[in-house]
Amino acid sequence: MRLLLPLFLFALTIEVLEAAEVVATIDVSVDLAVTGAEAAETAAVEATVTNVGTTVTRAGEAGIELEGDAAMTGFGRVSREGPGFTQGTFTYRQQFPLGVGPGRRSTANPEISLSWGARTNGVRSGNTNSIQFTNPTISNVRALNPGGKGTSIRVRSSNTRLLAPK
Repeated sequence: MRLLLPLFLFALTIEVLEAAEVVATIDVSVDLAVTGAEAAETAAVEATVTNVGTTVTRAGEAGIELEGDAAMTGFGRVSREGPGFTQGTFTYRQQFPLGVGPGRRSTANPEISLSWGARTNGVRSGNTNSIQFTNPTISNVRALNPGGKGTSIRVRSSNTRLLAPK
């Protein structure tokens, strides 16, 4: 029998900067399902991107919302009691140029890829299993076609936590 514990949220914020100013923000929500046999002490992790929102902000104007394409893969071993790990890869593509920057001449059309990982620690307390994800790491960040001069990418992630019934 397979057990599917509730999903937990992994959040990324990707900022596209031109001349050290943020011109586009990409917010990504990711659900990671923890699956495995009901009696098992460890479970596999499956990652699915559930929401990708891109906000392009030009000086003096309101933000414009765009949808992008994103994919994430993940795997790991999450122990219900004790240490474990989870890791994966993430890619993002914007189908339209962001058209940001002075005079809107920039053709930033970024394709961003990165690797992510986190340590896990399962704690059982009464009828509740608590799986904590700590020390999230982002590595191997690559951006293809970022756009004009001085364009850079900054990525931030947030700690996550899963609470599931026993």
